[in-house]
Amino acid sequence: MVSAWYNQQRQPIFNAILVRIQLDESDAARQRVSNLLMNFLRENREKDDLLRRFLRQNTGSTNFLGDDIRVQVSDDTRAITHATCFSTITLPMIEDTRETEAVFLLQLQAELDNSAEWSFNRG
Repeated sequence: MVSAWYNQQRQPIFNAILVRIQLDESDAARQRVSNLLMNFLRENREKDDLLRRFLRQNTGSTNFLGDDIRVQVSDDTRAITHATCFSTITLPMIEDTRETEAVFLLQLQAELDNSAEWSFNRG
């Protein structure tokens, strides 16, 4: 019990995401894709930099507090998209195969790894 509490205290960014995220679980196929995202976040829960980039891409800020992050799964999209003004991430519906799941996770990882930091001009 103490160990679980201690681990939660060590992972404040992951816990902030976990509390804010609302998954699309309207049917089994959408729930499966949502679960892929959650498993990705769980596997990377100790990578604060990556989790901050996830927050920034989906909310426009690395602030732990704020609106819920809505996860939608769509038949109409072929890539992962973000709407920071609505705190929404839209995931593509993917086939139920290991290969397509692996490609999906690689796309998500690459997107977060290659996201440019926002900078503000100080003039």
